[in-house]
Amino acid sequence: MDKQVKQPNFWVRGKIEQRKFYEITLSTKTNIITFLFGLIAGALIILPFGLMVIQFLMIYGYDFTILTLYLTIIWVLI
Repeated sequence: MDKQVKQPNFWVRGKIEQRKFYEITLSTKTNIITFLFGLIAGALIILPFGLMVIQFLMIYGYDFTILTLYLTIIWVLI
């Protein structure tokens, strides 16, 4: 008969992997670079849609100052 070694279940393995993840140490420089890259990447993804909304609302004559405030609030919430 084959002896089967009992493997930890998904919950236990997840806790082990999470513990390993929390032990990762990153330098301050890496944290700052990653944050800035994420900020720029987010802007590059959101900016075209925001510009399309601005153009749409400018064409149909909506109040531009309210639109700017609206987009600023949306950007902060994202």
